[in-house]
Amino acid sequence: MRVCHAAALCGGRAAVAAKSPAAGFAGRADDLRRHPFKKCSAWIGTGSDAEPVERVAHDREHGRCGGVRPARPGFARQHERQTGRKAADSREHIDRYQTLRHQAVDRSRAGKPLACFPSSCTSPAVAVLGSRAAANVVAALRPAGEQGCCTAALAPGSAPCRGMARLYRYVRLIVNLISHWTFRPIPIPNDPSYDQADVTVVIPTLFDEDTTETLRSTILSCLDTDPAEVIIVTIHSRLARASSFIESLKCPRVRVVSVEHANKRMQMCEAIPQVRTSITVLVDDDVTWPSTILPWILAPFEDPVIGGVGTSQRLHRAKDATISQRVWNFLGAIYLERRNFDISACTHMDGGVPCMSGRTVAYRSEILQDENFLYGFTHETWKTYLLNADDDNFMTRWMVNHGWKTYIQYHKQAELRTTLEDNHKFWYQCLRWSRSNWRSNWTSMFIERNIWAYVLPRIQPRAEIPNLCSAIAAARGTSLLTSPGNNRGAPMPFI
Repeated sequence: MRVCHAAALCGGRAAVAAKSPAAGFAGRADDLRRHPFKKCSAWIGTGSDAEPVERVAHDREHGRCGGVRPARPGFARQHERQTGRKAADSREHIDRYQTLRHQAVDRSRAGKPLACFPSSCTSPAVAVLGSRAAANVVAALRPAGEQGCCTAALAPGSAPCRGMARLYRYVRLIVNLISHWTFRPIPIPNDPSYDQADVTVVIPTLFDEDTTETLRSTILSCLDTDPAEVIIVTIHSRLARASSFIESLKCPRVRVVSVEHANKRMQMCEAIPQVRTSITVLVDDDVTWPSTILPWILAPFEDPVIGGVGTSQRLHRAKDATISQRVWNFLGAIYLERRNFDISACTHMDGGVPCMSGRTVAYRSEILQDENFLYGFTHETWKTYLLNADDDNFMTRWMVNHGWKTYIQYHKQAELRTTLEDNHKFWYQCLRWSRSNWRSNWTSMFIERNIWAYVLPRIQPRAEIPNLCSAIAAARGTSLLTSPGNNRGAPMPFI
């Protein structure tokens, strides 16, 4: 009787062709010769007198293996010399699997039922054939009409594991949906403690020629909400252009400051110490506010433990767009919709948020004007590089590490409009966001570790966990809690 393992190697399925399953595995241990030199190849032993053959793929279009031709003489010895330990490991797995087969044959001939094989016995089969193929081969050993649970041990590719993963996926989706649907923003109080006169808007920008009109729309939408002041931060080389632009607005509440180099963190830290109001709102230069947004942003600050407030976002679609631009706009729109869904569900469940988006976010000025914050914000490093990106992730982590709560005002009247790339550059935006999230998540979990205090408060008390500044200081043997003027060496490159 013959056993075909080629199908197992081509797609994970094994076909066992035998009138008697037990007789099909009656050969000696050295009769089976299989060598995975290709994804779709196999050495097949069919009995004590069988010769090895090589099964190769000849029809890749259909994803099938076919065509049997004699193996090249000396191929196994040549490949064994090239691969060394890998070939020896393969023979070891094959010998262990042959032992399993002989045990199954002996039990079948003795008329004993085939009990469930433990994972230690099925692991050789998984190593040689893959989980599905091994399950099919072991199932072929089972006498007709007998039930068994051999496949249950074939993890992680087994059906129980896949079922648990799917169950978790959909349970999580249902829980998030319920949390999102039942979320309610904090309403505007009848007698608020903060109003528009307590707000200063900070907009870092480069004043590029192709973004001037977008910036004008951003500034005018902010002025419609009647804040106390709007501070524009640019670079020295664009200061003259920015000044003439601000003069054209004819609004005394708008002023411009500048820094030497284009760096968003440095630009923000140039303006933050000049804020004279209780609330600072950081805004990107490509957003449009509704006129009702500020009262909704200020409402959560009635709670003294809330230090930061974010908003929901929608995509500002391009007019008279081409088909290609509409496709990219659709991708950007669903990205923002997914983000709105995620942050509202998380905020409702436990008050957490993945990131307080820097497109528009409000903080208490006392938090941002703290010298420790300003120094840590401008000196955050990843490996040997100073970070320019991830500014919103740093601020979000700072809130968590210092005991401040955050909130998201998911409401139509607090919904801003923003722009995203409508061409292939959108992928680069997604890549940058993905890298930022990986860096920030790694820092949160393994460097700062303050988030574990909310999950395991008894194991890791929050007071005993070092924050980012003390962790870096311990690694460098210096203190980060000094004044920003403490220069410890030459500046490092930014990323």
